[in-house]
Amino acid sequence: MNNTPLVYADKISNHFKKNIWLKLEILNPTGSHKDRESIKLIKEAKKKNFKSIGCASTGNLAISIAFFSKIYNLKCKIWFRKQDININNLNLVKSLGGKVFIKNTSNLSDLYDLSSMLMKKNKIFNANPNNSKLKYFANTEIVKEIYKINKKINTFISCVNNGSHIIGLKKGLKDNHK
Repeated sequence: MNNTPLVYADKISNHFKKNIWLKLEILNPTGSHKDRESIKLIKEAKKKNFKSIGCASTGNLAISIAFFSKIYNLKCKIWFRKQDININNLNLVKSLGGKVFIKNTSNLSDLYDLSSMLMKKNKIFNANPNNSKLKYFANTEIVKEIYKINKKINTFISCVNNGSHIIGLKKGLKDNHK
């Protein structure tokens, strides 16, 4: 995967009277930082001779896993909560060859538990949260790319996407950076 660009945000910088740069993760192949995680997880699944990879998702990870599964020739299994379905995400995952399972669980955590149990039973590589530190390492790459492009940056701001995203970014920071 290519590095995503780092661009100076002129208007935002002027507004806050700080030099603010934006890392354009939206320019990854599926438009998400999840692509970094997906590629690492899929390569690990292939290395361990899995024929399938799966995850429970509300959208971004599902799309990314389905996209890269197709490229890397792995079967893809995706679990969605009935209450969370976005029809466009569902159709995209299906068009990429993902096998979709729709479940009516009370929360996303229950869907993770159910899908994890089914993946273990069916020998599917589990890409759910808390199943691999590879997600952290994938997100650490974002910070490494920033340091390569601009060595003067010492403060990072990120949307609170999910735990693996924030933990990965934090692990990539130099000790004296925020």
